[in-house]
Amino acid sequence: MSVSMKGMIYLLLCLPLIAQAQFVDIQQTQEDLNTATVINKVDNIVNIFLAIIFIASIFGFIFSAIQYAVAGGSERSLEKARNTRDAAIIGLASALAAYVIIKLMQFFLS
Repeated sequence: MSVSMKGMIYLLLCLPLIAQAQFVDIQQTQEDLNTATVINKVDNIVNIFLAIIFIASIFGFIFSAIQYAVAGGSERSLEKARNTRDAAIIGLASALAAYVIIKLMQFFLS
């Protein structure tokens, strides 16, 4: 994957975060920062990241399937397809682990 392609992927993954940053409430007071609100805000941020990671892993699976289909029996191309598939699985597993950790924190701290 070329450097410009990676840059485009990173840009596309960051666009929702850039759009989300425009809706920050500047008039926030100290009273709003109790434990429940902080945990809910962390949960919202994690949910955004989980959505991004989930979408990226779906694209990773699709990309690896395309790589596998056009490999033509080349061991090097098949290895690239397997590595892409493995990266997508690791991304999905880490997103699921983050979700479980946040939900456990919410359960035990509330």
